[in-house]
Amino acid sequence: MKLEAPNSWNDYNQHFLTTMNSPWYKFLVKLQNFITTETMKFYEKKGIITMHLPVTTGSISSPMGRGSDSLPVRINLEGVNTYLADSMQFLLEYGCRLNENGVYYVMPSFRGEKADNRHLCQFYHSEAEIPGTLDDVMNLVDEYIKYLASELLKQFGPELEKNVGDISHIKQIANYEGSFKRITFDEAERVLKEKYPDTINEYIEYNDGWRNITRKGELELLKIYKGLVWVTHYDALAVPFYQAMDDNGRTCKNADLMMGIGETVGCGERHKNYDELMEALKYHEVDSKEYSWYIEMKKRHPIQTAGFGMGVERFLMWVLKCNDIRNLQICLRFNGIDTTPQFDNDYINHKGTVELETERLRLRKIRLDDAEAMYNNWASDNDVTKYLTWPTHSDISVTRNVISSWVESYKNDDYYLWAIEDRATNELIGTIAVVNKDDDKKQFELGMCLCKRYWGKRIALEAGQAVAEYLKSLGYKYFKATTEVGNDKCVRAIQKENLEYEGIEKDGSKKLDGTTSDVYVYKKVL
Repeated sequence: MKLEAPNSWNDYNQHFLTTMNSPWYKFLVKLQNFITTETMKFYEKKGIITMHLPVTTGSISSPMGRGSDSLPVRINLEGVNTYLADSMQFLLEYGCRLNENGVYYVMPSFRGEKADNRHLCQFYHSEAEIPGTLDDVMNLVDEYIKYLASELLKQFGPELEKNVGDISHIKQIANYEGSFKRITFDEAERVLKEKYPDTINEYIEYNDGWRNITRKGELELLKIYKGLVWVTHYDALAVPFYQAMDDNGRTCKNADLMMGIGETVGCGERHKNYDELMEALKYHEVDSKEYSWYIEMKKRHPIQTAGFGMGVERFLMWVLKCNDIRNLQICLRFNGIDTTPQFDNDYINHKGTVELETERLRLRKIRLDDAEAMYNNWASDNDVTKYLTWPTHSDISVTRNVISSWVESYKNDDYYLWAIEDRATNELIGTIAVVNKDDDKKQFELGMCLCKRYWGKRIALEAGQAVAEYLKSLGYKYFKATTEVGNDKCVRAIQKENLEYEGIEKDGSKKLDGTTSDVYVYKKVL
């Protein structure tokens, strides 16, 4: 059966519990591990090595371009203002000065914008920087994505077909020959204008000196180019200062790979030297103070590099055909919200059925030798069983079988059923039991059978209070009472005890013969 995303992210406590039993998240954690291990294997063959990098930075990489929709996350750490890393591109450029083949990492990135179906506040970033040009890094991305798709089919092929259904999109990439389709931004605009001349503003965002592709525009390009296309050479002011300028002075040497929900990989060629970088900072009107070390690196050790960043969750959205990225987080993180699961750790301390006494009653475990008294006093009485879930016993053998099953259940610490004795006569006059319980909600419901001769003597109240007090000592907090619609005597008895009426539960009473009855529902805080 195809896996469905549980959409549990909007209830932090429920998400924590859902995840542990969810086939979706059990498969997701395998895919996360796959990304990490296969990324390492991919780069190892190329001599590209990983770096251990911090999660804080004094030099953010976004938002720098005016077309960026991301915000930085500023923090104060022991009196020092800094940022949580939005990308480690700058330090990966630094790493290219340490390893001639380039460097990579897979680690969290932090963004200040609110999460939505396309964005996370914290996501995993697969980033790499290599010596070379825009074409070099685009070729590397093509190879990386093809490799991941191919390995996915090898390692998870049958499981993917079972969980996702049609996986032709993965096969398409794994078997893709040559480079992925590449179009310039100008070409993308022309294609969209030809198709939507009167509504082009819905697909291309026009600003003073720069353009950008809208979400709707990304999705339309994916339709046109069958789910995969590079868009290259955006307007310079739409992208960050660190992307190298084209010779035309208008566009940059950058590219976004569209797949799945839209942009999944972003890449670009960097400025090679000090002069190019300083010109770009001035053009973008960026204060160079926070980038002094980066400027000095370009001045002292100029190298032509290019790099990319892939949003891991966006890639996995494409794999799983998921339309909400919030379903791709196992551990929820939303800015400005404490997503730590909060639970009342006063667990129910089950101790089983123990003997209880009241002024008039003794409550104890039922025994096999109680069969005759139970049969004669209530189990064979149609008036007593009228509103019970089980029918009148036809003979004492039925009673013996029922008691035998109850006695067997006493082996369980969470089983609660008492025989009710009249202390004055030692006569067995009924039973009281926990018939429903919800340990997570700390709620229980009692069921009672009582010899007709003892009706109207408030025996049910006395026995019920004793059991409720005992269950309260184990950790239960709420007592739920139900009675069938039409059982007016029971309704009046419950109403005398000031339980809060919650309404009618349709078909709330299910009898052994398969019939159902509506019940009144009452609740009391212990």
